[in-house]
Amino acid sequence: MKLNFAVSIAIAAIGLAGPVAAQDKPQLAFVVNAASDFWKLAEAGVKKAQGS
Repeated sequence: MKLNFAVSIAIAAIGLAGPVAAQDKPQLAFVVNAASDFWKLAEAGVKKAQGS
């Protein structure tokens, strides 16, 4: 019974959300937890991949 209720709520939420608009170009995010020269190189690679 609880499962049916949860599924019904999920379906209703998806229905109310509306269509999803696709971006022209995906946006990348790169999150790190420590400072290092390696991460500066990784950031440069991410920016290059984004075309910035």
